Amino acid sequence: MALLATAACSGKSGGNQAQQAGEAGERQLGDQEAQKKFNTYVKAMNLLVDSGKFDERLAYFERQNPQLKGSAPLTELHLMNIAVDPIITRLDEARKMSAVIPGVDEKAQALIPALTQLDAVNTELNAYSSAKEFLVDGGKKGREIAPRYQAALAAARDAQLQFADTTAAYELQRDRAALARARPDSVEFHKLTVTLAARAAMRAFDKINAPGDDPAAFTASLSTLGQVNASMADFIARTPKTGAGSLSSDCQRYVGEINSMIGAGRTFTATMKSKPADLADDAKDFIEAFNDGVGEASNCELEYGA
Repeated sequence: MALLATAACSGKSGGNQAQQAGEAGERQLGDQEAQKKFNTYVKAMNLLVDSGKFDERLAYFERQNPQLKGSAPLTELHLMNIAVDPIITRLDEARKMSAVIPGVDEKAQALIPALTQLDAVNTELNAYSSAKEFLVDGGKKGREIAPRYQAALAAARDAQLQFADTTAAYELQRDRAALARARPDSVEFHKLTVTLAARAAMRAFDKINAPGDDPAAFTASLSTLGQVNASMADFIARTPKTGAGSLSSDCQRYVGEINSMIGAGRTFTATMKSKPADLADDAKDFIEAFNDGVGEASNCELEYGA
């Protein structure tokens, strides 16, 4: 509504004010369309987190198939199942939407051909493995497909990382702008404060590359997250339990998921000191807890019914 305020203060005519209002309405509609498109991207990203794991699949394939490096007849061939069709469907759905999200659109569209190529090579290799054709040709075709499969996995991994980084940057910018507009001590204010603190904790986590790295910044970010999450819990406690102005039950679940994220982060830092060899599992637990926590935020909202 800033356009209307500017028009009124500058003494513009009623006709021009109506035009300004129409432009504001179009902008709001555009924002809604952009949010719908971005939500579709988020759904695709969640599918990637759950079923992508291209690094894991690449490492598994190379570890389980040492025979491919030799010339002796193959007696077995192992690969993990990959299902990228639902991800491509979501990305295609977003591509058909008219809203433009600079940066994110380009990375999303670059991901589609990478996933499509991976799907084709994976289907070819999976059919070869399932039918155990390597027992017929000694592994000739398998050794021909394997480099293409590995390259496709690596390309999908790189495209996913670029999409994820761009998506995270857009979310950060969007949430900071929304927080600046939010009314203090409102549900939106508390949700955004917690979500931004959770993203800050994830950025601090991402800077830990080895067990010997200093986790002080990450530990501090978890403490900050705990403080704002406690404020969110206090806000929920002060809010009516039923009727208009009450909160959905998902708000308390959001607080709980964030607490689980904090706990997973502290387990990770404890493992850094006690059992650094076991860090991989704890890191995975923290990432999953982050996704679960931040993903719950959109479900927390005010109830407007009587």
